[in-house]
Parts: sequence; C-alpha cells; structure tokens
Amino acid sequence: MHDRKFCKPYLLSEETLRPLQPDAEGNRLRSEKWYQDLIFKNPQLLPVDELEPAFTGSVALAREMVVGRGRVDVTCINSQGLITLIETKLFRNPDARRSVVSQIIEYATGMAKWSYADLCEHVRRARASGHGGVTSNNAEGRNADPILPLLKEGDAFNEARFIDSVTKNLQKGRFLLLIAGDGIQEGVEQLTEVLQQSPHLDFALALVELEIYQIPDRASELLIQPRVLVRTRAIDRHRITINVQNALATIAVDTPVHESDEVGTTITETIYFERVEQESGPELAGFVRWIRTKVAETPELGVTFSKKGMALWWKHGLDVPSTTLLRLDSPSAKLLRLCTTGQVIATQGVAEFCRKNGLPDSVSADYQNGLINLFGSAKRSNHGSRGNLVVKMVDGSFPPMAPLAAKRDEFWQLILATAFTLSAAMNEKVRQSPSS
Repeated sequence: MHDRKFCKPYLLSEETLRPLQPDAEGNRLRSEKWYQDLIFKNPQLLPVDELEPAFTGSVALAREMVVGRGRVDVTCINSQGLITLIETKLFRNPDARRSVVSQIIEYATGMAKWSYADLCEHVRRARASGHGGVTSNNAEGRNADPILPLLKEGDAFNEARFIDSVTKNLQKGRFLLLIAGDGIQEGVEQLTEVLQQSPHLDFALALVELEIYQIPDRASELLIQPRVLVRTRAIDRHRITINVQNALATIAVDTPVHESDEVGTTITETIYFERVEQESGPELAGFVRWIRTKVAETPELGVTFSKKGMALWWKHGLDVPSTTLLRLDSPSAKLLRLCTTGQVIATQGVAEFCRKNGLPDSVSADYQNGLINLFGSAKRSNHGSRGNLVVKMVDGSFPPMAPLAAKRDEFWQLILATAFTLSAAMNEKVRQSPSS
C-alpha cells in the first residue's frame, strides 16, 4: 500500500512561507458529532468527484436518520437520485474498526428495502427530531415531500424522473458509503471480507481522512485537507446455479470472478451505460460498451466518466529524460466525449493539446477531417476565444453518435491512427528538446 501520510501544507503570505501544523490539541477535543455537523453543513468537503462523479452535487438530507437498529450520521442525495451515506468516526477509539464498516453496510442493506415514500418518511422523522431542519406543524408540512425542494434546478428538473431514479437506486442498493474521520487505522483498511456480506447491493465504499491544520494568527480559521485512503473498485461475483430433478435440488456456486479496474466497475460507469440505453437505445449502448472494451486493450488510450458522458483520452505515457528542458503542459489529450443523449462533443481536445505543446496543426486537422468523413454533413467550426476548432454538423448542431456506430471499425482505426500520430509527434519533440 502507498504511504498515506499527508504532505505538510504551507501558507504563503506577503512572500513569507510558513508551514501549517496539525491542530493536535483541537483534535483531542473534537467529538464525532463535531465531524458530523461539519459534513452536514459542508457536504462538498468530501471528495465525491474523485470517488464516484455520478454522486457529485449532493445536498444534505438529515442527520441521525433512523435505519433499522441504528442511525446514519449524515444522509445526502443529488439531483440524479443517488444517495450517499456517511458515518463519522474518531478512529482513535478502539471500537472504530470492523464495526464501522459492518454498520454502514447494514444501513445500506436496510435502506435497499425502502420505497421513495419510506425515504421521505424517515427524512421527515429525522427533521422533526431536530436533525437536519424543522418540519412544519401543519398537516401539509407533515405530509409534504421533504426532498424535492432541496433539489429543484429550474425547468430542467423532472420530478417524476427523479423519483423513479431514487426508487431504482434504492432497489439496486446503489449507494456511496463514506467513512470519514480524524485518522483511519490499518485494521479498518484490511476489512475487505466484510464487503462480501451484501453481494446483492451495488454500493461503493470509501474511507476518507480529514486532516485539520491551524492557521497562524487566525485562531478562528482552520485548513481542512480531505484525503481518500481506501475505495472499493473491483467486485467479486459468484454465479449460483440451481438444478431441480425429481424434486431434488442441487446447488453449484462458481468461484469468484474478479473484475479488474481496467474493465471498469464503478457506479458512475454503470449509470452511464444504463442512461445511454434509456436515452439513445440498445444499439448505441452496445457501441459505447464496445469502445470501453477496445480501450481496455489499448495502453495508450483511456476513458473517464462524468455526468456529461464518457470521454475518450490519449495518454502520452512518455518518460521524459530529466536532462531535457522539455516541460509538458498536459499529460493527455481528450479525443471526444460521447453523451448519453447520443451526441458527440468535445472534439477540440486534440487541437488544444497541439497548441499547448507546440505540435503541428496538421495532427488535429487530420483527426477532425477523419471524423467529418464519418459524420457526413459536418465541418470544422470555431470554438471559444482561443480559436480551437470543433467538429459540428453544417446546421451548427453537435454530431450524432450513430454514424460512428455504423462505421465502428473505421472509427476505431481513426482513433488508433491519431494516437500513433500524437505519440510520434511527442517522441520527436522529446528527441529534439535541448539538454539542460
């Protein structure tokens, strides 16, 4: 395991550099409730975008919401209907080992049995108890939906779709489970076997440490540094086969199949593929899955997932000699982004990379012209104030994904050719770079 120690932060003020010291005395006085209140009031403190981008934009629903025999410290939700459960722990306490991991998974297991109405009722009860707001005393307040008012984002917010999403995510047990505290002990990090107690749930689990520093001469201000220590990425799946013959049943359980990070097992990725199928149909869903498989076989390429879609990247992977003066402005070039709505956007990434790193414009022009040939009635258009060109249809709209799916082999050859050209251009740049 890599060293998880925080690097010491420094404060630069009026050209004076001062190291910040951990707030050791304050940490001794802080309770789990202090961390709970901190996260409830500031859920953006947690690095959700590094863990599961689909869960970004979460707002706090309630503190100490009752689930089964216990209470979830903080419950959050976002406009996509994705729920985050957070347990705060002082890991200097001897009981903060196996129990905390088992506890939060138990909460997820209990919530997976709820309906949307059940979730609303539990949120109302928590708020009526003073945990996360006050519910109105009139009948309308007691029966009103406590979640929707927190998430409405103007005309684009669809209440029915949101409720359906929450319902689906509850049924699938699709949660982000976070354990946050002052310092996580090695014993908790090694409890991977605990994750197997709920194989029917589709949750992601992460341990987050919050290191707190003093700011000199500003006693009322603190610097809080979140750090992801452990996160579940891969899944062990068992296949269970039941045979019934002459009223006798035999059960066979296959050995676990480990899914590596290269094939992708994140909730954000799963949601992306589901949304492509829902919004653009099974054919395009099959196409983006095919791309994901091809990328896993190609070291020079990678993908990232976000609310905007799946982005396809070229990674230079260069080992630049320390004796050269070359400094790379960007480690990778975005080739394009495939949206769940079936549109292709962000085709200006190669042009941006070439401009930043002094590569010939012909590299990006060849790539974009190749896309234009696949799309048909498309052209290169100005994008932004920096003069980079993006591929759009002649009517100004973003190109559809369907032509690429129909010519997937030609499309993939274009991607591979562009990756080869970028690698060759960067290698040549390294070769010609003057020595220090």
